[in-house]
Amino acid sequence: MKKLGIFIVFALIFSSLAALVPVSAIPPTYNLTMNKLVIPVELGKVNPADSWVDASSFVLDANNEVMKEFGRWQGDPDLIYTPDELQVTYRLKWDDSYIYIREERFDTTYVPFDDNALTPWNSNGTLFFLAYDDGDPKFEKSYQPFWINKGTDGNTHMAIRYWRDGEYTMFDDAEAIGNWKWAGTQEAGNMYITELAIPWSDLLAYTPGMPAVSEGMKLRFTPVVAKNDDGPKGWNQMNLHDRFGRDDADTDEASNPGELPANWAGLILGPATYAPPAEPEPEPEIEVPAPAPEAQAPAPAPAPTPVAPVTGDAMAIFFAVIFAAGAFAAARRFAKTK
Repeated sequence: MKKLGIFIVFALIFSSLAALVPVSAIPPTYNLTMNKLVIPVELGKVNPADSWVDASSFVLDANNEVMKEFGRWQGDPDLIYTPDELQVTYRLKWDDSYIYIREERFDTTYVPFDDNALTPWNSNGTLFFLAYDDGDPKFEKSYQPFWINKGTDGNTHMAIRYWRDGEYTMFDDAEAIGNWKWAGTQEAGNMYITELAIPWSDLLAYTPGMPAVSEGMKLRFTPVVAKNDDGPKGWNQMNLHDRFGRDDADTDEASNPGELPANWAGLILGPATYAPPAEPEPEPEIEVPAPAPEAQAPAPAPAPTPVAPVTGDAMAIFFAVIFAAGAFAAARRFAKTK
């Protein structure tokens, strides 16, 4: 009986702890860890590509294995766009203030249809679905930025679908997107680059139950890219991860699993992983010794200056020699006479 009581106590403690930890009914089958920002980006502009080397990234196209397994083309499956026609690269990072999204859309037949970002699926636009994973993420808890890279007026257009004022619908007014930071799409040939920074404060304000952001927090996400060449292939749409047609899809709220965050991929706020390359240490300066002064050849001795004989001196020497010779001869005669 005592052991049973202890077991019941532990069971109650475990169940209480489990209630505090969100556990999704359908764990995401694909998780992307979003790197924390290391290299700052300038808000409200398209930054150089090397400003995004610290971001997490993935390519969405017809060859994407995650989409082939868990996503779909939402139009005619026989009229899909090949990677040579449509390929979208996403780069994502975060800090305590913003989630940063960069979309690089390679599109060989981009056609601006309209300027209405409230319905980007009617044009060549993007729907970027986000939701906090509280263990039971619902559609009305999701936060969905929309954009058209380039409208008929040549400008970028933004909108949002979220829960506000008692309804879940689309908005493009200042209250909805006034705090976002973006600039016009940068166009270069068939490449359309759009950057968007969304403050976490907006998600917190309009996402019920979402706590302050922190490393390890789990979101759900799936980008949806609409494409219409206004030609032979017409409309189609890539969805990275919505479990459409799968036995494990959640259809509790709607028959279309793409509308349910429980079917989306996981997005985890991860640590910073990028380490900027170390600045090369300056090479020590080599001291070059000053050249030794060249040896100077000794100056040649000055030639002796000839001294002209003095006439008086020469005469005295001459007579001295004559006198000495006479004395010597006399001495010899004297020696013979003895």
